[in-house]
Amino acid sequence: PKGSLMDKIEQFNKLTMLDVRIFGKQILDALDYCHSKSIAHRDLKPSNIMVDEYARAKLADFGLSSFVRENAQTHQCGSLPYAAPEMFTESTYDYYRADIYSFGATLFQMATGEYFDGEESSFEGIYDAELVEVVKLMLDPDPSKRPTTKELQNYKFFTEETPQRMFPRRRITSVSSGTSNVNLLGNSAP
Repeated sequence: PKGSLMDKIEQFNKLTMLDVRIFGKQILDALDYCHSKSIAHRDLKPSNIMVDEYARAKLADFGLSSFVRENAQTHQCGSLPYAAPEMFTESTYDYYRADIYSFGATLFQMATGEYFDGEESSFEGIYDAELVEVVKLMLDPDPSKRPTTKELQNYKFFTEETPQRMFPRRRITSVSSGTSNVNLLGNSAP
């Protein structure tokens, strides 16, 4: 293992949009699989997503996860910066929709390096309109308006083709012709 996704965020301050997209697809696929097997993770966050030696995201720490027999639950758990607001205001809530909120907060942190604070102005630092669209839906305070994992798989942010490899052995920060921003794949960024 190469550490957690949180380690990568801390190492690079935030991830490139390409890296957010690649990891986002992997996380979505894993979360969709869990939900299809009636499992809610209930503590989805960057430190509970491991990155293997091939730069693949792996969900981890299923200590708070639950096999969901009924979709209206009352037990509050998870980590506060990623917790869905209904966990603290309603007597029952949908574990799957709470996972979607946590996933949105995770994508937000990957793209900005910051925790989501609930403010609309927080999105000003994200320059990918497709990511902003999908994260806003995932972080909707009304859980009934949040998309399911199956619905998310149809959003352009998750359907666009991406390369498979990321995180080279060393980070490239400049090019011989001058200083340039470089993404984790080693390609010059605009």
